Amino acid sequence: MVRGFIDEARDSGGAPLLSGDTGVGRTVLLDAAAGYARDMGVRVVRAAGVEFESTVGFAGLHQVLRPLLAGLGRLSEPFRGALSVALGLAQGAPSDQLLVSNAVLTLLVQAAGERPLLVVVDDPPWLDRASAVVLGIVARRLNGGRVGLLGAYRAEEGTFFERGGVPDHHVRPLDATAAAVLIQDRFPALAPRVRERLLAEAQGNPGEAVLARSRARAGAPRWEAVSSRP
Repeated sequence: MVRGFIDEARDSGGAPLLSGDTGVGRTVLLDAAAGYARDMGVRVVRAAGVEFESTVGFAGLHQVLRPLLAGLGRLSEPFRGALSVALGLAQGAPSDQLLVSNAVLTLLVQAAGERPLLVVVDDPPWLDRASAVVLGIVARRLNGGRVGLLGAYRAEEGTFFERGGVPDHHVRPLDATAAAVLIQDRFPALAPRVRERLLAEAQGNPGEAVLARSRARAGAPRWEAVSSRP
């Protein structure tokens, strides 16, 4: 799904979201998507919601746009002024969210005129409210351009990023075969009994498998007793 989206977004844009439980591999998918996009000649800009910036207005938007600010001077004066104030690059009265959103969209489309662009956003629920609202507006207006936006978030978390009108794909746990391959690749020295225990505890969740193994090594001698040594 992710590769298909990037292939399409190079010509026609779009903005799907990925949701899933903690540890299911959302960030790994975003990393893989960014790597594939770069291999396909797509420029990638990234942002991640972080708790300590969640109260700083437009902090997330600044992460997204910082690599593209060289194009700010080519925007019309209303867009340039609105975006400069929002990002703390100039002083003035704040503009309404729609004007800022249109300025952001114009800057992204302008950058994509030179080279297709992918915006990757991890943990939108931790974005500051102003950035989340603006990026939500922008995401719903990307069809038809060469700008893609790919975000991933924990399914149980709410967010100011308005998901209405944006396709949402739930990342499911690995099936039994894929989970067994992952455990074998990550922990090749495990005895069969330990491997089966990890698979049962993880229920197809890669992050849970790693945590279960860490807990076993830290505090359960009986696990070590049945583990093979390299």
